Amino acid sequence: MTFKIASIILAAGASRRFGENKFLIKLGEQNLIERTLEAFVNHQELENDIIVVTGHYTKELDPILKKLRVKQIHNPSFNDGMSSSIQRALQFLKKHLHQYSGLLIHPGDIPFITYHDLDRLLSCHKVQPYKIIIPKFNSKRGHPIIIPQIMYPELDEIGEETSGLRGLIRASD
Repeated sequence: MTFKIASIILAAGASRRFGENKFLIKLGEQNLIERTLEAFVNHQELENDIIVVTGHYTKELDPILKKLRVKQIHNPSFNDGMSSSIQRALQFLKKHLHQYSGLLIHPGDIPFITYHDLDRLLSCHKVQPYKIIIPKFNSKRGHPIIIPQIMYPELDEIGEETSGLRGLIRASD
């Protein structure tokens, strides 16, 4: 089996609870979205297949994402929840989806993912290419996660009414 992963970074939300565009807040010299994407764009196995799904702040994020050489797609239905952004990414990848052994899905507002974290996830995917890969810390599940190719049909059916990605993961346990 060939192992190739597409990364889907979810950055479509309106940051309502935060009160402003959280993706542009500064973390040292970088803003949140740059810091979140840093390990992905510097990872040899992931750098060419990074899709960032934007929504409410598409115009504000556009110049940053162009500098980082990631593929940006706009989700006009961002108010429908995270599932709509995942579905938008699947539509974007549709013609080439069969090339990917898995899809790595990560919220754009979780910035402290390292190159090493990504390496460990990819290694687990290579050992168990038909299972969902979810990192854990202190017995608590986290991000990013890898959805295997065998589960793309189920991923395409998720929606907020079925608890989205969380519902898919629960159903596969």
